[in-house]
Amino acid sequence: MPSRPGRSNPGRAIPLQHWLLLIFLASLALLNPWVRGDGVGYYAFARAPLIQHNLDFTNDYISANSSFRGGRLGENGLPKADFRTPTGHLDNHFTVGPAILWSPFLLIAHAGVLLAGAFGASVAADGFSAPYRVAMALGTALYGFLGLWIAFRLAAKYVEERWAFLATIAIWWASSLPIYMYFNPSWSHAHSAFCVALFVWYWHRTREHRSTLQWIVLGAISGLMLNVYYVNAMVLMILVVEALRQYFAAFRRSTPPAAKIPSAPAPAAVAMSAEAQAVRAAEIPAPSAGDATSRDDRAIASAAGATAAVNLATPTADYGNAVGASPKADHATQAARSSVPQLLLQHFLYCVTLLICLLPTFITRRIVYGGSLESGYIPLRNWLWRSPVFLSVLFSSNHGLLAWTPILFFAVAGLILFRWQHRSVGTPLLAAVIAFYILIACYPDWAGISSYGNRFFVSLTPFFIFGLAVFLQRIAIVLAHASHYFRQPQWRVNVFVSVLLAAFIAWNVGLMFQWGTHLVPARGEISWSTMIHNQFSAVPEQISSHLRNYLFRRKAMMQQIENGDVEYLKKNPPPP
Repeated sequence: MPSRPGRSNPGRAIPLQHWLLLIFLASLALLNPWVRGDGVGYYAFARAPLIQHNLDFTNDYISANSSFRGGRLGENGLPKADFRTPTGHLDNHFTVGPAILWSPFLLIAHAGVLLAGAFGASVAADGFSAPYRVAMALGTALYGFLGLWIAFRLAAKYVEERWAFLATIAIWWASSLPIYMYFNPSWSHAHSAFCVALFVWYWHRTREHRSTLQWIVLGAISGLMLNVYYVNAMVLMILVVEALRQYFAAFRRSTPPAAKIPSAPAPAAVAMSAEAQAVRAAEIPAPSAGDATSRDDRAIASAAGATAAVNLATPTADYGNAVGASPKADHATQAARSSVPQLLLQHFLYCVTLLICLLPTFITRRIVYGGSLESGYIPLRNWLWRSPVFLSVLFSSNHGLLAWTPILFFAVAGLILFRWQHRSVGTPLLAAVIAFYILIACYPDWAGISSYGNRFFVSLTPFFIFGLAVFLQRIAIVLAHASHYFRQPQWRVNVFVSVLLAAFIAWNVGLMFQWGTHLVPARGEISWSTMIHNQFSAVPEQISSHLRNYLFRRKAMMQQIENGDVEYLKKNPPPP
């Protein structure tokens, strides 16, 4: 008998969340502690204040990788004047949030280097030596894993834990995340996935009723999320949808309701076949013997089978109830009704907290650019507001989201399905994903320039895990209760889903290998025929030797990759 969502099976030797930790620990061998490309800018906001106590990025420019230095340094080896801002600082439009998250790790590394120096060690305390880079890379990987773990726990509240686990593993290794969690840890995307997961988790945890302190905490998390990645502002669409509902309900309560006569239940909802009732009841996991649930929750779970027919006849029934979530949430919502003045005060408090927590961004922008609202990115007036590239973002060979990461088809389908089944949670989540997608479709550099897949969407990792988990459980239910000719036992369903996800992971690993070794261009469009041919010829032949080099001769391999990138830029110079 399946365990309830969010609960571990007492008979399982190792809980699935512990398996996630073991996989993460084993994956640390893949950490690549280098600072490269965009990572130079992100890391400079951590290194310069820590070592030099200022925001002079000259040493960061000079010590950067060759492809970064190429167009930025003059013949004298110093940064060109073109890259100076009106304040005299070097241009650094990258966000300060990753530096904030790295700071505990770098402070420990710096203290260790200074202590070692006091005992005669010769490790440079300059922020560039190995201890600093390893601390940075370790911090990035840890934040990436925490984002995965939070998303797993949230998904397990609505689906069986095994589907949440498989969805987490699949998105972890069949998406763009590994590149920015391990290979390019100095970039911001793994941090962004963590912050978004933290925000969604805390919003979900407090959505029925938020105290004043909880509004402040939510504002602080939102501020951190935007400090890390500006585009994450679209995730706040969750709160916009929530607020619209709250204000609409508050205005409705101000009008006396008209008397209503209860209507009789529809005949179709009552006269359901026994088979349909059995199918619906099978979707409702019974509590395991070790569950320490409340008496009300046990009564709800016991009564779920008896009311399955009525629930199935109602398309908008909450999916949370169908998988064991307690309807006490609805009572909590009713008990937490707020008037319009109360809502305005709460949202004002949230906005003030958010702005206060954005001070690191405002201050650094003012120092570097001379204006708190100057981002250094392409001005908003030059975005593609009148001609968004909706299809290209999804399907282009130039890092199209679904073309490069096909497993996200199922994740998006799961989010749509969840919205239909559980509107109170699903609508805000789907609205945030749509808003994020629209914004990227309007961004001139929507393809991410040097990007594996469409890296911008790594921020939505927790949404994709959630959606894929919902989709997998729905497929499992359909296969388990299909017609006689298509019905499959549970173990076959598990094997089928696992093999399918493993195929997506294997495909993604091969494509990551091609991208990293320049079998396909890291920038611009790729040839689909060449890529597919490589997946079945070059990748199987070369991946084992390159993996050995990556694990045991990494420095030489990274230099080879960097040289290849420099050669590509010489042949294909970026536009001015």
